[in-house]
Amino acid sequence: MHLLSESAKQYLGHLWVYKDLTHHYELEESLRETQQKLSHQSLTDEFTQIGNRRFLDKTLSELESDICSNQFPLSVAMIDLDNFKHINDEFGHDVGDNVLKAFSDFLKQQIRHTDV
Repeated sequence: MHLLSESAKQYLGHLWVYKDLTHHYELEESLRETQQKLSHQSLTDEFTQIGNRRFLDKTLSELESDICSNQFPLSVAMIDLDNFKHINDEFGHDVGDNVLKAFSDFLKQQIRHTDV
């Protein structure tokens, strides 16, 4: 910044102002990490760690234009565990949760890394 005398409009010199923005950048990074964490939580089932309905809607929406414009094939599998309510009723929700976790872990092991 150039300094000028008001009365004489005479050049007086330079004024340099420095401010440490480290804390500001650390807060920005913390905010970014928190946003990513919240986004992941909103799209992922907490217990099974697989995508939820919101994730499915978001992913299909993102893939829609690619599929239509490039004519990529797409397969969607809808899986229903028969009589799952019976497992919860007969053995309790803890056992039902373990069945869901084991089944989701099995599915994750069976798909390719490029699959969703």
